[in-house]
Amino acid sequence: MARQKRDPKTVELAKTILESYNPENVGDIQEALKDIFGLLSLLLPVGK
Repeated sequence: MARQKRDPKTVELAKTILESYNPENVGDIQEALKDIFGLLSLLLPVGK
């Protein structure tokens, strides 16, 4: 199976998350994602 090409924006976002949160294990990554997506859910407009 051929390797899929990654979107450069996605790669840059992942690098930024790793630099900002400095995760040491999977649990740290999960906590970082909870922080990020929790904030996004508050910032996104709610549909009617």
